[in-house]
Amino acid sequence: RTFRFMVDSELQSFDPIQLVEACRDLGLHFKVTSQNDSSEFFDKLLERLEREVGGKMHQDVLKSCFRVRVNSRLASVECPHRKPINVGVFEKSFKVSVERMGTLENAIQDALAGELMTGDSRVDCEICTAAAQARGAEGVTKRAMRKTMFLDGGSMPTTLCVQLNRFQFQGN
Repeated sequence: RTFRFMVDSELQSFDPIQLVEACRDLGLHFKVTSQNDSSEFFDKLLERLEREVGGKMHQDVLKSCFRVRVNSRLASVECPHRKPINVGVFEKSFKVSVERMGTLENAIQDALAGELMTGDSRVDCEICTAAAQARGAEGVTKRAMRKTMFLDGGSMPTTLCVQLNRFQFQGN
């Protein structure tokens, strides 16, 4: 109703209180009356819509309109095994960081370039761990590269909603 009103109305403003009240139980990290992350709001709203529309056919229509199907893989960069670990296929909204990117195209290329997993994000190499445990040592974690790939041309939604990350959290 909110968006239909905004399209059809000649008014210059809209009181969003009904929309805010309808979003109270989306399960957002912060109260609905506080500023929330736009990508979290978008994902939670889509999840709600997908549940509420009823029927797999309608859910699939929503997913084909707004969700990107991607495959995420991890591969060790420290050992010779480099066995790709398939994290799986998942559907999501597409989030990119625009800081110092210049263009949206550069930001998308950067988002698909891969991420080096270090520190607490290191991954287990099953082969190295098995060999270490056979010697009585602990498991072995390695730095890995996480790469996200679009599955195919058919995995692109009809409406690509890009969430622009305008800031970075610098936690202690």
